[in-house]
Amino acid sequence: MLHHVTLSAVASFALLARRTCSFFRTGRPRLSERVELDGSPETDGGTTSAADVLAVLWNNLVDVLGRAAAAALLRRATKQARPRLPELEDLEVVRERWGYRYRAPPEWRQRSLQDTPALGELIVSELCPILYDLTGPIVLRRLQAVPELEELLLTRSQG
Repeated sequence: MLHHVTLSAVASFALLARRTCSFFRTGRPRLSERVELDGSPETDGGTTSAADVLAVLWNNLVDVLGRAAAAALLRRATKQARPRLPELEDLEVVRERWGYRYRAPPEWRQRSLQDTPALGELIVSELCPILYDLTGPIVLRRLQAVPELEELLLTRSQG
């Protein structure tokens, strides 16, 4: 009888853990873990804002690598780029209780990726080489398939 109760308790715990713990999840992050795009996904010029490009990048990195790895890689790339790109000084990756998130400069909500060259430089010159060193072309191919990142990453692969 005791053996049966123990197995039942373990099974209940495993079911609860599978529902709540990200380690057991597969697929996309829960909606509570995803960064939502800005209310207006386009800037005045009709292009996607830099903040939204960063949100799309973050969500895709979290999808593939997990939140902690995405945070570590974005933090490392930002740290490497800051000496030559002072505009990245306001871009932060922070830990909050059980997870990570980033804080983009507020002005990136109104500016396009073309008007924010520091973000493009961060992605192309710092983050992509780190991703390639760690995963080969796998993650970069997935990011190239994302419409908001496609043009930026295709120019990287051609250049």
